[in-house]
Order: sequence, then C-alpha cells, then structure tokens
Amino acid sequence: MTVDVPDISIDLRPLSEQVYAALVRLIVERRVAPGERLVLDDLALRFNVSRTPVQYALTRLSAEGLVQPTGRRGFCVTRLTRDDVEHLYQVRLMCEQFAVEEGAANLTPEVLALLEDLAAGVAQTLSSPDLSDDLAARRKDTDLHCAIVGLAHNPRLNELYERLAIPIQRTRAGPSPLTREQRGAITISEHQAILSALRSADITAGKLAVRAHILGAKSRILAVLDRE
Repeated sequence: MTVDVPDISIDLRPLSEQVYAALVRLIVERRVAPGERLVLDDLALRFNVSRTPVQYALTRLSAEGLVQPTGRRGFCVTRLTRDDVEHLYQVRLMCEQFAVEEGAANLTPEVLALLEDLAAGVAQTLSSPDLSDDLAARRKDTDLHCAIVGLAHNPRLNELYERLAIPIQRTRAGPSPLTREQRGAITISEHQAILSALRSADITAGKLAVRAHILGAKSRILAVLDRE
C-alpha cells in the first residue's frame, strides 16, 4: 500500500481503535482501492505501531466484510458487487421503514427539530463549492439516517444500522454519471419529502418517502459500480 496513512499520533483512543478508524477512513474515501492488498507488517510500519493493533483492526474489518483474507498473511479490500449493494440496501430499507412506522409515537417537537437540524447540515455541505466537504456531507447524511432509525428506540436496530453505515458510506465514494450539484439537489429534495411526512405524522407517506430515497440512492450507487 503506497497511500499515505492518517496521523494517529495525537489520538487518545486505544491504538487498536485508532488503526481501525484510520483504515476505515482510507477504505471509505477510496484512498485504498477495491482489491488492493493490505499487508500487516507494512501497515504496522506505516502506522508506527506493533503488529497487534493492526491485526485487531484487520480482523474486525474482515468480520464487517470490508476486507477479506488473501494469501498467507495479507488482506485485500473487498470489491462490492451488484448483489452486495442490493442486499445492503434491502436491509437499510427494512430498518428505516420499520423505524418510521414504529417510532411515529416518539416523534416529539424536540426530536423533529433535531432531524431538521441534521438535514440542514447535510444540505449545507452538499451545497458547498468546496469538494473537500463531500466526506463531511456523507457523514452528516449518515447521522441523519441513524437518527431516523433511532426513532424506534430499539438499541439492537441501532447497532445493526450502524454496522451497515460503513459499507454504505463506501459505496457513495466513486465516479457518478450525475454531477455533484445534481446529486446534492436530489438528496436534499428526498430528505425534505421524508421530513415533510414526519412533520405531518403521516406514517404511510413517511414510509413511501423513505422507500423512494433509499431505492433512488441504490440506483445511483449501481450506476457508479457500472462505471468502475
């Protein structure tokens, strides 16, 4: 791996968590390409740590499906297939539609205000001319959807969705047939449709808006895969 790795020297978390987070960032940002090998000894040298935290990070990434073993002592970044995307977005759709239906009674003015703030943050970063804001937009988008799933007040559902978030973020980083402005406008419009339904406490409309947003996102991701 020839790409520069993030600096973990000022992070106060355990080394294993730091290395894991740094590798997730490299994979999600596609600074390490699908299929590229990740060699334990090489990573330990680049991060200036022992082999143990790197082994922990790679084992965890392997369990999450972001990397897979290759050769005797190496790993490579997993290539997502069309089936992978289909399955990820099927589970995402089930989680979010269930959360809208189950969590309608939990939608207080305070929670709605939080969702509005999160959506506004996504819109602001998507509308920014600074290309470096793309990663921030993806993170804020994830925060918004995690908050929607949180409406169900189901910790197990939250855990499941958070595990989905990393590979979903990774699918969003890649060439697209749409311009950045087009993608941003579509996402903002779809988010507003979801929030409008939630404001009206219209569960059916909320589920339909979530479905349209997620299936639209899936189709855009598949278009990205077709260009790779």
